[in-house]
Amino acid sequence: MYENIKQAVEYIQLLTGIRPAIEIVDKKGLHLPLIMTEGFGFYKTILFEEQVFLICHQDGEESTPAQMRLQADRIRQALNVRVVAFVMEKAASYNVLRMIQKRINFIIPGKQLFLPDLLTDLGRKSVTDNNQTDYDEIPATAQLLLLYHLQKENMEGKHGEDLAKILRVSPAGITRAVKWLCAHSLAKYEGGKYKVLNFLFDKKELWEKAFPLLASPVLRIVYTDECVSGITCGQNALAEYGMLVETNYQITAIDKKRYQTIKPKTDPQYGENRIEVWKYAPEILSEGGFVDKLSLYLSMRDDEDERTQKELRVLLEDMKW
Repeated sequence: MYENIKQAVEYIQLLTGIRPAIEIVDKKGLHLPLIMTEGFGFYKTILFEEQVFLICHQDGEESTPAQMRLQADRIRQALNVRVVAFVMEKAASYNVLRMIQKRINFIIPGKQLFLPDLLTDLGRKSVTDNNQTDYDEIPATAQLLLLYHLQKENMEGKHGEDLAKILRVSPAGITRAVKWLCAHSLAKYEGGKYKVLNFLFDKKELWEKAFPLLASPVLRIVYTDECVSGITCGQNALAEYGMLVETNYQITAIDKKRYQTIKPKTDPQYGENRIEVWKYAPEILSEGGFVDKLSLYLSMRDDEDERTQKELRVLLEDMKW
């Protein structure tokens, strides 16, 4: 039995006063694809008078919430069970938030037992620091500034007016963005009368440090039968960068301001073409009519399709920092 399963048993006993019995499940009888069983241990137990199927990663690695959602759904269907939960040694704070948002059942021994299918959330402690949390999301202009620096042009040594002109945003927006980046130890704004921006890490490390705080640029998705000009995004952009097949319909990214001009022609639910309304103007970062790679990754990282997840991994691996 894996060590974190033992720790989970002790943690459940600590929280509930009941020590659950654990039964090992033979993965050969699950009839699941190898990708969903290799490297995992499977167990059954009874919690709160209901059978729970437990999944434990053998080497402690962390799957994405999209992969976990897909794996849990496939197991529910294959075994006709209602509650499938992941036992994890640890999880990054941004993944914890996304698992909660996706209502994924999980147990992190010593930290949290989150079983929404059993209406149970125990052990979680709120983490605050100057009214910030581990899940504090980056403002749109700060994310635009960061991604522009990582992919388009080195933004170090530039002062606020330069940054505002390059990104086509207001000086006030730049001020808020820079303050946020400095408050989260990603950059410094230094100098005398004319302060300039300097990041604290090289590009690859900066992406890794900022990643837990980055958000999908997509504000909302609407549909239309009109052909709307804009920047190609979603699966069609991923098809351009990788091996996915392009759809037979248009997937276009536009910003909020542009959306207001076409809003009467759209239907939030129905239409031949899909429009992603973005929090920042996608054309500022785009190349050749396609959204930039890092924004694309952030916009699709919760997609549950296995092929999409594979292409997204390749997309990051091919990044030239």
